Amino acid sequence: MEVASLDDVHVVASRPAAGTNVLATAAQVAKLSWAEVEHKHPVKMRGVVTCDAPEIYYGSVIQDQTRGIYCYWSETNSTTRQTRRRPRFGEFWQIEGISQAGRFAPDIEVTNMTFLGDGELPTPVSPAWDKLINGSLDTQFAQRRTRHGG
Repeated sequence: MEVASLDDVHVVASRPAAGTNVLATAAQVAKLSWAEVEHKHPVKMRGVVTCDAPEIYYGSVIQDQTRGIYCYWSETNSTTRQTRRRPRFGEFWQIEGISQAGRFAPDIEVTNMTFLGDGELPTPVSPAWDKLINGSLDTQFAQRRTRHGG
């Protein structure tokens, strides 16, 4: 394709591949291969907000019964227009969107979010230090107890 200038290029939202099954859990999205995630699988799941850092990311970590997953949205999609506010830690939401290749792992590009009420935080995992720092618990609700000498 040839264009006279970048002003002639318009980006449109990605659409899920036709005939693709809807993914219903965070674990299903997280275990997609890099090749599979590019098929833009539709996602519809429910979970609790376990991390929200608007100063760093434009999105939240939502955790369902299987694991946590990063959910990204932009100012231009329907999420902001519909909810009129950001999800908050501990709230229960229904997420709809498509799979996308995140910066570190597969995540969800949100197209719609519905507030369902206050949520119940999952029981945090308590990993050993090596497991905590090796990246395998990315987006998982975790706690680490330490003892301070004194």
